[in-house]
Amino acid sequence: MLRVFASIALFISFFVLPWWLTFIFAICLVFYFNFFAEAIILGYLFDSIYGGNGIHFFGFSHFFFVFFLAFFLISFWLKKMLKFY
Repeated sequence: MLRVFASIALFISFFVLPWWLTFIFAICLVFYFNFFAEAIILGYLFDSIYGGNGIHFFGFSHFFFVFFLAFFLISFWLKKMLKFY
């Protein structure tokens, strides 16, 4: 039930809060939950809203999607390596 509320809060924050606060909130949720794939969906939403003609990283416009996908995959390794997790 907590995960459902966290997902709803994340997607509401996408429309209400600045992008960088939602970005930090999503990273925290990836570490809090074991398999938080909603962050990848959020990365796609970020690119759909903000990445059209705005952010281009060497001609690549899907920066947030790739970042959240990579961070999601790396987080499994980080969770194993962290002592306090």
